[in-house]
Amino acid sequence: MSRYYPVFVDLEGRLAVVAGEGPEIAARARALLEVGARVRVVSPRPSVEVRRLADAGRVELRDRPFEPGDLDGAAIAIAAGDAPTNEAVRAAARAARVPLNVVDRPELCDWIHGAVLRRGRLVVAISTSGAAPALAVRLRDQLAEELGAEYATFLEIAAEHRAPIAASGRSFAERRRVWYRLADSGVLAALRDGDEARARAIFAAELAALEAPATGTA
Repeated sequence: MSRYYPVFVDLEGRLAVVAGEGPEIAARARALLEVGARVRVVSPRPSVEVRRLADAGRVELRDRPFEPGDLDGAAIAIAAGDAPTNEAVRAAARAARVPLNVVDRPELCDWIHGAVLRRGRLVVAISTSGAAPALAVRLRDQLAEELGAEYATFLEIAAEHRAPIAASGRSFAERRRVWYRLADSGVLAALRDGDEARARAIFAAELAALEAPATGTA
């Protein structure tokens, strides 16, 4: 059994290659575009959707079978073709040291997809280590009912306060306590009620307390 180390990869402006054919190609290309990757699709029979993306200048399309050079400059790659295509991409990726995902073939993968839930900056990814992806989807859908838009707004406000809190001069332990207090505070409830002003006031109060001179006892 593979034991996967969970990571979140910044693909902004980096090249991702998707090779093969079928509906998965467009879906994976779109997912990569959503996180800012440059996408190269290599497919001998690109779908209508892939051609639309290429015509719009959103992906680079190489309308032919995969060749090893298609991985030049790639940060990651995805293969979703027939067995010969997947094996060819696997061999090329290994030689080029490009981390590869092969759709529905976990034994050929360097990395695997999880079921992903996004709420602005919040990203929740769930994996079953390839055993039962449908279960990961169901768990994601359950979480989607609990994690509403208020989490996205919380994190936007948090991002505004991160630098001032870091620059407060207080110790790491003190700053950590502030973040836990904010996470456990009434901020999310206020945002859930549509009261962003109250949520911001709670953040402001914590920041003011952190910036206040420390007092000792006589």
